[in-house]
Amino acid sequence: MASELGGAQGAALIEAGKAAFTQTHSVLLSTSAILILILSGVVYIALASYSKPAGSPAH
Repeated sequence: MASELGGAQGAALIEAGKAAFTQTHSVLLSTSAILILILSGVVYIALASYSKPAGSPAH
């Protein structure tokens, strides 16, 4: 599409695509980091009260 436009319009379209990709990538990585943080907290809380049953062998 950008090659068909050529000139300034093609360059503007390419730059807009790059900017959109960068912004989306940033949001995706931030969202993933937040979800990993939340899930690690949930696992920590869920396992905080876990104790081995009496008589279980130690590894």
